[in-house]
Amino acid sequence: RGIPPLLIQVGEHEMLRDDSVRVAKKALADGIAVKFEVWPGMVHVFQIRGLPESRQAIEQIAEFMRSKLPKP
Repeated sequence: RGIPPLLIQVGEHEMLRDDSVRVAKKALADGIAVKFEVWPGMVHVFQIRGLPESRQAIEQIAEFMRSKLPKP
């Protein structure tokens, strides 16, 4: 279908957590590679809050992207 692998990071207390789970399950059922992470204690868009976990999450996003993009 042309959909790239997905990285879904969701906070444990995310108000849209159930929606994130549904998206991940649907993508997996459709044969799309999914890396799904639940971050303990985190809330909605925790990645932009300047927390130590935010930095860790952004580093993991970068690593995920590097692992999926073609090497030069």
